[in-house]
Amino acid sequence: MVPSMMMVSAIIFACWLPGAMSAAVDPQQPQEDDDALLGEFQLGNRRFTAAVYGELLKQKKGNFIVSPFSVETILALTNEGAKGETSEELVKGLSLPEDREKIRQAMKSLLPKLTARNEDSQILMANKIYADNSASLNADFAEMAKTVYGSGIENLNFADNKAAANEINQWVEKHTDSKIQKLISAEDITEDMKLVLVNGLYFDNKWTKPFTVERTARKPFYRQLNDSSDVDMMRQIEYFKYYENTELKAKFLELNYKGNNVSMVIVLPDENVGLSALEQNIEKVLEPQPYEMQRVDLSLPKFSVESKVQFVPILENLGVNKLFSDRAELKGFLSEQVVQLHVSLIVQKAFINITETGTRAAAATGVELCPRACSTDEPGDHVFLADRPFLFFIKKCDVVLFAGKYCNV
Repeated sequence: MVPSMMMVSAIIFACWLPGAMSAAVDPQQPQEDDDALLGEFQLGNRRFTAAVYGELLKQKKGNFIVSPFSVETILALTNEGAKGETSEELVKGLSLPEDREKIRQAMKSLLPKLTARNEDSQILMANKIYADNSASLNADFAEMAKTVYGSGIENLNFADNKAAANEINQWVEKHTDSKIQKLISAEDITEDMKLVLVNGLYFDNKWTKPFTVERTARKPFYRQLNDSSDVDMMRQIEYFKYYENTELKAKFLELNYKGNNVSMVIVLPDENVGLSALEQNIEKVLEPQPYEMQRVDLSLPKFSVESKVQFVPILENLGVNKLFSDRAELKGFLSEQVVQLHVSLIVQKAFINITETGTRAAAATGVELCPRACSTDEPGDHVFLADRPFLFFIKKCDVVLFAGKYCNV
C-alpha cells in the first residue's frame, strides 16, 4: 500500500507604510550538539502540531489533513527577515528554539535527512522565493535562504497578477506530482506585493508490510454509535509496533514504510465516542509511546482526505500578531526599497490518499509482493479494528510531517 501525501504552503508579503529597511545576520554561535538540538526541535514540532490541530478542531468538523512542519519551515525562513517582537512572536508561536542560530543549525541538519528518493520512498521538500521585479533581496537573506533552506529565488512581475499566479501554481504542481493545483489565485496577488514564499512537501512511500486487494472487503464504519456506512476495509495479520495507552484510553499502532525511520501512527480510541476526549490530549497523543512488537489483526479503511487551511487566524490565536500588521518588523528581506512589509496571506493545501495498490506517482515502480503478509491466517494476539473515527500522523526522524483525522464525514 502506498500512501501519497502532498502539501504546499504559501506566504504572501505586501507593502504597508513607508519606512527604512536594513538587514543584518546574527553572528555565528558555537555548534550545538546535534542530538540535543534535534531533540529540542522535535519537542517544539510536537507542541506546534498539537496547537495547530487544536485550532483546526474549531474550524473543521470532519476529516482533515495538515502539515504544520511545512508551515514551520516556511515561517522559519520568514523569521530570517524578521526583527524584534515580530521575530519573538514567531519563535514562540511556532515553538522554535529561541536562538536563531539553533534554528538554522536544526534546519540545515534536518531538511536533507527528511528527503528521500528511490523506487520505494519519495519524500521531497522544496522552497521557493518569488520576488517582484521592483524588489531587491538583501544579499545575506538570499544566501541564508539558499544555503540553509535550499530555496530557489526568482523574480516575477506581480503587476501581471494572472501570469504571476500561473507561474507560482505551475511550480506547485511540478513539486507535488500535479496533485495540488491552483494554490493561489490572481486575486491573491496585487501590485503592492513584494514577495511570495512557497514550500512544497511531497510524500509517496511503500509499506514494509503491504496490504493485498484480495483481503479488502466492505465493512461498516461507525461515524457515531448508531450512524454507520460501509467502507473498503483493508486487513492483514502481522507483527507491528503496538501499545495500549490506558491513560488516554486509546490503542497506538505504528506502520513502517520502506526507507529510513519513517512511519505512520494510527491512534484509535477505545470507544466509538472517544475521539473528542483523545483530541483534548493531542500533545500527549503525539509523544513517543513505549511500543512493543505484537501480532495484530489490523483492519484499516482505504481513505482520501483533502484540505485547504488559512493559517493567519490560526497563528493569530497562537499569539503571532505583529507579522500581519502595520507594526511588522520585517527589515531583513529587501536591500533597496524603502517600504514596510507585512504578511497578508498564509495558505496551505494538503492531500492524502491511502490504497492497497498505490498512487499514480508510484504505479510506474510496479507492485511489490509480500508473501508473508499475504499468506498468514493465524489469529493475532490483538485486534486493531479501525471502524470508528481515528487520528493519524506521519513522522520521519521523529518529526511530525503530517497530521490529521479520519471520521468518514
